[in-house]
Amino acid sequence: MGLRTLMRTSTTLVATTVVAALLTAPGVHAANCLDCDGPELPDDPGVPCPVIAATTDPAILSPTSPTRPVVGQSVTARSGVWNSSTKTLQVQWYVGGKAVGSVTSYPNTTSRTLNYTVRAEDQNKTIRLWVRGIGALTPCVKDEYSPSTAVVDLGPKPVNQTTPSVSGTPQVGQTLTAVPGTWTNAPESYAYEWFREGTVDPVGHGEEYTASAADLGKRIRVGVTAQRPGHWAGHAYTAFTAVVTTGTLAPTSPPTITGKRVFGENLTGDDGQWPAGTELTRRWERDGAPIPGATGTDYTLGLKDVGRVVSFVVTATRAGYQSRTMTASGAPVVRATAPVWAGGKISLKGTNKVNKKVKVALGVKQIRLRSAAPGAKVTYRWMRNGKAIKGSTKRAHVIRKADRKKRLTARITIVRQGHKTLVVTTKAVKVKDNGKRIR
Repeated sequence: MGLRTLMRTSTTLVATTVVAALLTAPGVHAANCLDCDGPELPDDPGVPCPVIAATTDPAILSPTSPTRPVVGQSVTARSGVWNSSTKTLQVQWYVGGKAVGSVTSYPNTTSRTLNYTVRAEDQNKTIRLWVRGIGALTPCVKDEYSPSTAVVDLGPKPVNQTTPSVSGTPQVGQTLTAVPGTWTNAPESYAYEWFREGTVDPVGHGEEYTASAADLGKRIRVGVTAQRPGHWAGHAYTAFTAVVTTGTLAPTSPPTITGKRVFGENLTGDDGQWPAGTELTRRWERDGAPIPGATGTDYTLGLKDVGRVVSFVVTATRAGYQSRTMTASGAPVVRATAPVWAGGKISLKGTNKVNKKVKVALGVKQIRLRSAAPGAKVTYRWMRNGKAIKGSTKRAHVIRKADRKKRLTARITIVRQGHKTLVVTTKAVKVKDNGKRIR
C-alpha cells in the first residue's frame, strides 16, 4: 500500500499549510509505490486544502498473497472508505508499475469493489490499484495504492476432451494429417510432433507428415500441444496408426515413344517423370518379349520387327515402394517405302519370232543400281498380252508358238529387305512371223 499526499496552500498562510500537511500525512499503514509511474499531480490551487483521507485503505480482496493471480482470471480490489472532504474518487489499475487502461471516476459515496481481468502480457508482474481522493477544489488530492498481488502466473492449461487422431493412409509416400481433437480453455493454436514406433525423438513436425521408407513396417502417432497465450500448454497423443505399408510409385507423366514405326527408323523412349529418388531400368520388347541387348533409350527397327509391336518398358524402383513397370507401345512396325526406279523404261533385246530368244536388256546389278536397292532380290516374270507365261521366270525367254502375234513383256520384281516391293515392267515386243532382231 502506498501513499502520495498533496496539500495546496497560499504562500501567505504558512501556519495553515503546516497544520494541513500534518493532518494529511501517511497513516500507520501507508507506504509509497516506488516502482510506479504515478499520475500527474494537479496545479497548486493557491488556497488551503481540507484533509482528504482514506479511513479504510484500498486493498486487494482476491487473490490474496501468497496466492498468485493467473491469466484469464479476475483480481478484485476495493477503493477504500474516504472521509467527507473527499468528493470524488479516481481509480486505475497498475501492472508491473505501469498504468493499464483508463482512469475511472466515481462520486465518493461508499467503498467500491473493482475487478481486473488478468491478461497474457501480465505474466510475472504484480498488480495493484491506484486510488485518488479529490476534494471540492479539484487540485486538492490524495493518492493511495493498494498492496501488490503476488506475481501473475500462467493460466490453466487446455484439457483434452476428444482424443486427437490421424487421418490418411499409413503408406510410404502418403500424407498423414493430424486432427487435434477438442479441448477446454479455447486453445488458439496447436503444435504437432510425429513419432515412429520405437523412437523417442520426433521424426517430423507440423500438421502434416509424409510417411517415408524408414517408417515401413512401423506405426505412427502424433503428439499434440494445445496452446493459448499466457496459459500453460496442454498435451495429448493420438493412438498409433496401422502399420505403414509399401508405397505405390506413380509417375507424373508416363513413358512415351517418339519416332516412326517403320523399318530402319530409330525409336526413342522417354522414361516419363517419376518422384525424386526413383531408380529406372529400361528395355525394348517385341510382341511382349525382351529384345536381347536393347536396354537403352534408343532402338533402330530391324527386319524382325516388321509386322510386330515394339514397346519401350520402364521399371521403377524406390526404397519403401513396390516396383512399378510401365509400357509405352503402339502400332505394329511397317515396311519402309519401296525402292524408286530411276532407270527409265527397260527395253528387251533379241529376235521377235518363234523359237528365238528375247531377254531383258538390264542385268541384276544394273537393276539394283538404278533402283538404289543394294542387295535387293530381283526376279522376272514374262507376260503374254498381260498374262503370266507359265514357267518363264528368267531374264531370257524363248518365244513359243503360243506367243505368235502376241505382245511380250517382262515384269521385274525388286524386293529389298524391310521395304515394300517395287515392280517394273519392260517395253513390249510383238512376235511376228518375219520377226527381226531387236535391240
